[in-house]
Amino acid sequence: MKHSGSCLCGRVRYQVVGELGALVFCHCSRCRKANGSAFAAVVPVQRADFHLLSGDELLAGYESSSGVRRVFCRQCASPLYSERDSRPELLRLRVGTLDTPLAGPVGAHIFTGSKAEWFDIHDDAPQYAERPWGEAMTQAKLCLAAAQSASVCGDIAANVSDHLRYVRTAADAGADIVVFPELSLCGYELALLAECILAPQDARLEPLRDAAREYRLTIVAGAPLDSGTARPHIGAIVFLPDGSTTLHSKQYLHDGEQAYASAGPGGPLLAVAGEPLALAICADTAYAAHPQAAATAGAALYAAGVLVSEAGYPADAALLQRYAAEHGFGVLMANHAAPTGGWTPAGCSAFWAPGGELVAAAPGAGEWLVLARREADGWHGELHAPAT
Repeated sequence: MKHSGSCLCGRVRYQVVGELGALVFCHCSRCRKANGSAFAAVVPVQRADFHLLSGDELLAGYESSSGVRRVFCRQCASPLYSERDSRPELLRLRVGTLDTPLAGPVGAHIFTGSKAEWFDIHDDAPQYAERPWGEAMTQAKLCLAAAQSASVCGDIAANVSDHLRYVRTAADAGADIVVFPELSLCGYELALLAECILAPQDARLEPLRDAAREYRLTIVAGAPLDSGTARPHIGAIVFLPDGSTTLHSKQYLHDGEQAYASAGPGGPLLAVAGEPLALAICADTAYAAHPQAAATAGAALYAAGVLVSEAGYPADAALLQRYAAEHGFGVLMANHAAPTGGWTPAGCSAFWAPGGELVAAAPGAGEWLVLARREADGWHGELHAPAT
């Protein structure tokens, strides 16, 4: 697909060979001043797809904030695009300079908290008081997977083998990350936590490390972790595409878990396809402070490995949907497929898009891989059966 554009005087001309991202109207004060209008209308494009045909000598730039440069024609002052040091592969094209038609509705209004008081919004596009999902407003392609898997009680080797079925299916579908349920590598067996403690260097986990490296995706597998005390952390081992690992631990415990586990410090944000993702483990999601801290840290995505029963699912799902709406990030939830630790899970692993729309959900319990795929026109859901 080709799009052509030019500045007001016509001396700067360009062509975009490739897809345009979602149309975003930015109402921040800088964009209003830079464009002399109520908002800036922008679409993200890959820098490699942007080709300057003429007028290179007329391009000038202004650093309007740290690491953000606005590029314009010095002859006629037409704003052309902006670029960020944090995302050098992307340009944010000012669509008013396009000479070819632009199809598709408005994807979102952002920074409406700074909106001009004399302008009213009348369309149905989502509105966000600030930037809703960090750099995700660029709408680069992204694919998230929730593995609704069943765990064999205390059998690490069997569970690793089963995890690989989901990983292969996720990789075939182009996933950037696959998240497994709480304690997926041993089952939700509280009495067995201490004897099932796992560390990244455990030889039994080598197939997962190899798979992450081979398929170039991130794998989040639930496991008990050494806490330095008699009561381990309930946590997750994260296998990264470069072969390295990181750890994440549950910060808020359910009633009854305190006798077997200790609360942990959480973990760092992950970078998934260049976007910050915060992890949560089951009860973490019941405390509003947890997603709030993720949002404050700049998370664009929030992914939880859980064990949720049929009785608890409606309330827990409503919370996750609310977090997607309140914090403007995509929320992924991976629940167990079959009974574990005396609990019967609801299944229904799901993804809610920024704003709270349910994009995909498993129909109930049983083995499923739930995918949420973000394309230029928004989020799309898929359900896959794991490989046999």
